[in-house]
Amino acid sequence: MENPVNSNRFENINTQAVDAVDRLLPLISRRDDLDREPLLLTHTNHHEDFYGLYFVRQGSGRHVIDDVSYSVSRGDVYIMRPGSVHAYRQAEQLILDALYFTTDLFTSLEMDWLRATPGFLPLLVGDTLSGRRADAGGGRLLHLNPAQYARITQLVDTLHAEWLLGDYGNALMTRALFMELLVHLTRFCGENVELEKGAAIVKAPKSEETLATALRFMEERFAEPLRIEQIAATVFLSADRFTEVFSAAMGRAPSDYLRHIRLEHAKLLLATTDMPITRIAAAAGFEQPSYFTHVFRKGVGVTPREYRAGIGHRT
Repeated sequence: MENPVNSNRFENINTQAVDAVDRLLPLISRRDDLDREPLLLTHTNHHEDFYGLYFVRQGSGRHVIDDVSYSVSRGDVYIMRPGSVHAYRQAEQLILDALYFTTDLFTSLEMDWLRATPGFLPLLVGDTLSGRRADAGGGRLLHLNPAQYARITQLVDTLHAEWLLGDYGNALMTRALFMELLVHLTRFCGENVELEKGAAIVKAPKSEETLATALRFMEERFAEPLRIEQIAATVFLSADRFTEVFSAAMGRAPSDYLRHIRLEHAKLLLATTDMPITRIAAAAGFEQPSYFTHVFRKGVGVTPREYRAGIGHRT
């Protein structure tokens, strides 16, 4: 993605809808019409802390998500995780409905139930266990048949109308409609996966699925100022539930594992480069060099400077 990246947090999104429900719920409903808004083709956006559910209403084009190009056309549906970087490309009369939301919209029990519903996890773009990760020809997304498309169109239109009005009753109805929308989509996705793979589908256990996704996210983003809530959101869990699942599987808390990744990277840089320690601290995900030295000494037993002097760095 060659364009400058605009970072977006949910709380800072300008909906230009003064009385909309997003003042009451962590949910935003919008429509991207790329013919009417051609500047969208020049933007690259980083969604820091929220999901994006996309429903292609008409047209076709390409949606580049985390450097993977997906062919999208009328009837495609997919969910983009927090932390994703995306841009639209090659639009032909492309119109999408976009629903932005955070996990604060759900109770922990509702999140567990959604994850347990066949078809929910495969809706997430980049899910490696669903067989849908893109190859050079682009990704494969949920594509609705005509009956499914008609049902989802009706639901999205009704939801958007309720969302725009913005009083407490509309907020309750918007949330109920969004839950109905998610359940319909997970069922449609589950049905389509069954048809594609046949009846004998081999699935990884949910805990392994969660762990693999979380580990990959931490290993790719450890240099960023990650919060446990942010990591948990990538696997659609509350922070407390994610910590419980992760700790049971790994024998250590996610914060401890993230610290371990950062320290191992710092040790590698100390051993193999001449980088100043302040730069190594930043590259390993520590904002303050003094805190980096404190954590390093506690975890390794010596200071970063002593570690480098003790082993001799290789160039």
